[in-house]
Amino acid sequence: MLRAAIAALAAALLLLVPGAALAHSGLVLRGYGTATIDGVFGSGEWDGAGRHEFNAPLPADLGGGTVAGTLFVMNDAQNLYLALRVASPSTAGSTSFLGAFDNDHSGGLYGQSDGVMLFERSGSATDFSDGFIIRLPNGFCACVDTDYGGTDELTGGYTRDAGNSYYELSQPLDTADDAHDFSVGPGRRMSVEISYSTCGPTQCAGVQFPPRGIGGAPGDVAIVSTDHTPPDTQITGGPEEGSIHPPGNFDFTFTGTDVGIPADTLIYECRLGDHPYEPCTSPYRVLFADDGTNVLSVRALDDWDAADPTPALRSWRVDGDPPTRPKVIGPRVTRSRSPTYRFSSSDAVSRPNEIRFRCAFDKKRLHACGSRYRQRLRRGRHVLRVKAVDALGNASPTATVRIRVKKR
Repeated sequence: MLRAAIAALAAALLLLVPGAALAHSGLVLRGYGTATIDGVFGSGEWDGAGRHEFNAPLPADLGGGTVAGTLFVMNDAQNLYLALRVASPSTAGSTSFLGAFDNDHSGGLYGQSDGVMLFERSGSATDFSDGFIIRLPNGFCACVDTDYGGTDELTGGYTRDAGNSYYELSQPLDTADDAHDFSVGPGRRMSVEISYSTCGPTQCAGVQFPPRGIGGAPGDVAIVSTDHTPPDTQITGGPEEGSIHPPGNFDFTFTGTDVGIPADTLIYECRLGDHPYEPCTSPYRVLFADDGTNVLSVRALDDWDAADPTPALRSWRVDGDPPTRPKVIGPRVTRSRSPTYRFSSSDAVSRPNEIRFRCAFDKKRLHACGSRYRQRLRRGRHVLRVKAVDALGNASPTATVRIRVKKR
């Protein structure tokens, strides 16, 4: 009956469509330390572990209700350690404890190379099995490695006192049995789903965490190093600092460095302006259609979820609108044969010193001129035309000024 309950738990764990993109619940378990796998929680032994509190239901034929439990997770760069402490008012019934891992975050069914840590207790007998989950024609199998030509590299321990049952499991992070087990190192993460169940004479009841139903999300186990120094982040590609561009898509690339873990295991968060940070990957594409100055902030996060305290920054300007029609200051009627005219214009993005002018007297074809313009004119009527041009080449509407030079 216990093996059937474990197969049912395996089926419950495998509700995602094979090959589907894998979402995560936000539960990330991490911790660093070494445990002695004997089922005894020594003083301080699990203090460095990440933990998750839960309530485990009891079947009706064992009285019903729930009992409190705690999951502990940690590693020491060599081994992964899992432990459960569950309130245990009696030794009646049987229990199982199953941790299923998705080594490569592929989603869907767990493969043979992903791995399962499996504990079974029935009466006074206990069994700790190194296994994997596969789909069979008639259901699912929480299979044992040794039954399929693999090796058993799992270590387990179990004890019970007056108030609690204690389960401890350990497995190498990188095993020789790559055909059946996970292989990870510091900085890597594995999807994880834990199941704990209790069976009475006729019924079983269990709990999964993170709790989920069809289409729900598993959690992560983060393999951590001993180093707690935050990472450093660099933006390596994209619009140059202070550059100006027309509206459109902007692609940025970035990377990071860390003392404790490989650079390719860092994760990143990006934000635009003062918006909240959100997960991102390189290359990162943003679309800007409105004029203005934009700032991208990128920060790397390490295995301890420590973020770069000095995120990489890149600012650039988007300019799709022309400057305002120039204002022309100067005489409209004059006796001077060389009157002086001054031009001014404003732009939402280009700075005043970046605005250039094009102008001409009595011609529609304009030429470059300064903001102060003077030209010798014959007596009579003339037309001055002026355009302002911003740093990106956007031209304003033409200002037209009619001028009359009088006889001296």
